[in-house]
Amino acid sequence: MNGLDVSREQNIRLDQAIENGYLGLRNGILDQSAVLLSRRDHLTVIDCQSLTHEIVPAGEGMPPLCVLIAFSGLRQELVSTDYNRRVNECQEAAMALLAAVGRPGTEPVLGHITLDEYEAYAPVLMGAPSRRAAHVFGEMARVRAGVDAWRRGDVEELGLLMTASGHSSIHNYECGAPPLIDLYEILTTTDGVYGARFSGAGFRGCCVALVAISAAEDAAETVRRRYAEVRPELAAYAPVFLCNSDDGARVAP
Repeated sequence: MNGLDVSREQNIRLDQAIENGYLGLRNGILDQSAVLLSRRDHLTVIDCQSLTHEIVPAGEGMPPLCVLIAFSGLRQELVSTDYNRRVNECQEAAMALLAAVGRPGTEPVLGHITLDEYEAYAPVLMGAPSRRAAHVFGEMARVRAGVDAWRRGDVEELGLLMTASGHSSIHNYECGAPPLIDLYEILTTTDGVYGARFSGAGFRGCCVALVAISAAEDAAETVRRRYAEVRPELAAYAPVFLCNSDDGARVAP
């Protein structure tokens, strides 16, 4: 737009610079990458350290799927939540682990710690930093396992990993607002749902689930009804959508 000629990768970094520097949100590149890099019926695997990505087709035997998006009705700017505090706690964990492994001058990012180093020195962490590190290293393992499950067409395993990610977000990263936790629990106990988790940080917004197409309409209606029973004050602002994957955002010719 406006005559600018930038690649998708440059656009991702420019958007992150705006959010970090102008809005004060200490986020990474997940959302921007999902918006710009995704491809229909493929998994987008993002390496946030190397700023590279891979587009992975589903394995043979993957059943027809759709994505169920259930909104909580909560609307709040992320900068006014504990999002940035969680980033600080991850940095605290990284600083302690880097000092333990003898690299105290390294940028305090948990991605600079290997899994072997984390497993060897995790006992040096206490309290919130310990739980945050457990979530981050657990997520990295779940991503690797999830990619393998996708390549095999194993949606059952993929769904279990997705749900485990949501559980860790609640108990290790401690980022779920109560209505989002209610939605997560409703989704994970609804027929036809393979797996569910927060979409994003879980402080507001929505949950996302993988659903069998044959059960999608019934699942969506069940989620609407059960959430209205639990959170009647938010139900009017909490739509449920059934979606398909698509190619990334682009300028129409």
